[in-house]
Amino acid sequence: MRQMTTSLTIARLQRAATGVCAAALMAASLAGAPAFAQDRAAPELVAQDQAASPSIGMIEDGAQGDADSNVRTASAKVNGEIITQTDIDQRVAWIEATTQRRLVPQEREQVVQQLVDELIQIQNARESEITITSDEVVQMYDRYAQRELGITSAELDELTRSVGSSPASLQRMLLAQAAWQQLLRRNVAPLVNVSAREVNEQIDRMKADKGTNEYRLGEIYIAAPAGSDAQVEQRMQAIMAQLQETGDFASVAAQYSQASTAARGGDLGFVRLDRLPPELATVVPAMQVGELQGPIPCCGGYSILYMRDKRQVMVADPRDGMVSLAQITINMPAGLSMEEMNRFAADFGQKTQSLTGGCSAVEAQARQIGAEAVLVDQISIRQLPSQLQEMVLATPDGGVTRPYGVAASEASQPLRAMMVCGRSDPPMLDGPTSDQVMEQIENERIERRAQNYMRDLRRDAIVERN
Repeated sequence: MRQMTTSLTIARLQRAATGVCAAALMAASLAGAPAFAQDRAAPELVAQDQAASPSIGMIEDGAQGDADSNVRTASAKVNGEIITQTDIDQRVAWIEATTQRRLVPQEREQVVQQLVDELIQIQNARESEITITSDEVVQMYDRYAQRELGITSAELDELTRSVGSSPASLQRMLLAQAAWQQLLRRNVAPLVNVSAREVNEQIDRMKADKGTNEYRLGEIYIAAPAGSDAQVEQRMQAIMAQLQETGDFASVAAQYSQASTAARGGDLGFVRLDRLPPELATVVPAMQVGELQGPIPCCGGYSILYMRDKRQVMVADPRDGMVSLAQITINMPAGLSMEEMNRFAADFGQKTQSLTGGCSAVEAQARQIGAEAVLVDQISIRQLPSQLQEMVLATPDGGVTRPYGVAASEASQPLRAMMVCGRSDPPMLDGPTSDQVMEQIENERIERRAQNYMRDLRRDAIVERN
């Protein structure tokens, strides 16, 4: 197994937290995304009685160099099963490594609550005779490593230990997610029924609402049991602060949200206002893409909303069109003052605006001005970063966007501009199919029932904290 340097470890952890945010056209210059791995003896959820109450950290990993890393002192008990300080420290270490920041006490408390919820979910899956084998957990772990991070499970093992966490800690999180989804499929989904009449009525409303806005939202939801509103609101304020600092909604939602959408980074998909609770529907219309709002009292708890995207119902969006581009890049020398950088960028902008001959000649012409051009054929405008989307949409075919880059004098920085080679219009929209509408309604109802189900499980659990 190849050894990973500290800098590579940090880079991979940042990818783990944020995902690959660059546009597809930058792919030639980006390294593959990183991953996480595990001990092969994964935790196992089986329908059987256990003589000894296991803790969340079922694998004792002594490779961290901490003399107290295997201390089994109970920091909390959930129905008699313990959560140790080691379990808490390892999960905190992973979150701090992925977010590159220290957690404040309120955030550490959120981690403890997350571990409590995970154990409640695992226990109830066990009581429902749901079986998730250790081999299945290993497969989930391997898929996460390979698909999300682009590394092997053995490298993920090394990565988790290097930051003070453990493979077992991440495996238990994956186990809890799988257990919860199976619980919902068994105990909640069968109670949800959607009739053909409801589907047809929904389609008729969509046709009547053609041209109105719908919103792609992210949500972080935490329930507030009776008497805990102030405490939960404080937790949500801490989460808001973390979001504003890291800008990584999907990762934070996966870590803290108690809604079933946490497994997909809090993504609600595209929804119309009439599909939202009134408390949220009043806030959403004024939000801009990229904006956060919250905490918002709603549905027996508090929500934080993130506006991922907007579009109009059954109307083609220009951002769904395809575009061919030429990325023109020049390196801005290190050591320039801000005034010198502005002059350099203005000169580069004048030169790129004067390029003639279109994309067939751009590579040769870019070399003449000391730059490099890379052609990217047919990518969706929606795949580009939001600011670049607006620049490309405003630039005619054959035109060049204004230069963009990072102003930093301590090192050489790339300065870029985009030439639009050509574009194709987005396809006309016929609206969702009946199956798609039925699935959307079912998911909404399952989500509402899931929140109530988890609330009841917390209420019935006996939780003791030291």
